[in-house]
Amino acid sequence: MKAYFKSFLMLAVGLVAFASCTEENGTEPGNDGKPLSTIYTYATTLPYNPDNDFKVRVTTNNKVEQIFYSVDPSSDVAEIPEAELIQRVQDKGKQLELDVDSFSGGKYKDFVVTDLFGAYTISVVSVGGGEKTLAQTEVVGLDWEDICTGTYYLASKFQPLFGTGSFPTTLQICTTNDHLYRLKDVYGEGYSMKLDMLDIFGADTDGDYQFFRVPPTATPYEYGEYGPISCRDLGYWQGDAAFVTDYGYESGMYEDYSCFFYVQYYVSAGNLGYDYNFFVPD
Repeated sequence: MKAYFKSFLMLAVGLVAFASCTEENGTEPGNDGKPLSTIYTYATTLPYNPDNDFKVRVTTNNKVEQIFYSVDPSSDVAEIPEAELIQRVQDKGKQLELDVDSFSGGKYKDFVVTDLFGAYTISVVSVGGGEKTLAQTEVVGLDWEDICTGTYYLASKFQPLFGTGSFPTTLQICTTNDHLYRLKDVYGEGYSMKLDMLDIFGADTDGDYQFFRVPPTATPYEYGEYGPISCRDLGYWQGDAAFVTDYGYESGMYEDYSCFFYVQYYVSAGNLGYDYNFFVPD
């Protein structure tokens, strides 16, 4: 691998001349006599930051007359008694004006919470018929720590897609998940690539490396009339992790943080090719 890696870098130097939806359930609204709400959370997409911004949907039963919510660091509200927290949310939180679903007739509200770093609890208080109930869910915003700056080199077949052979970037590690890394803003601001580390290891003549996955990653570049270009590892493409772990199409990180990526670039209409790219620390 490294022999190919080194020869690729020599070629590259010569050529370079210039956010799944997660769902959290509260109490299920139904025909209960109490006002009840359910909270759903979903990943956001650009222009939101999918690492720290979350789409929230609150649905209610027909007993809800008013609804309030607050978003707090989980550590701040974990020990507050329920009755006290209900009053706190109603007094200091924000009131939601519910919308009506034109198909089902049910009531709901969609909103986005932003700039959450670490664990946060979304608390929703439903009021109706002289009663109040509490629903909660937790979201975790990612935070990152710099490891090193470096350059992400594209295989020659990919360079015409981007008009360049390399991108300067910073390798970072997630402070709340030490199995998660990213190349920050590698394709442009807001377009980072995540590296999801596996507990699988390999070795070659240049040393030990750890396997990682490359989940689907958007870029701001487009391929003619076919729209935005994205990338992913072959396991995501084929819907089978064995392509990454058993069939030789792995991506890996060495102890010095240099990385090789076996990725596919694609548009909604289909495949644009797959090959090795590399990250080289400065």
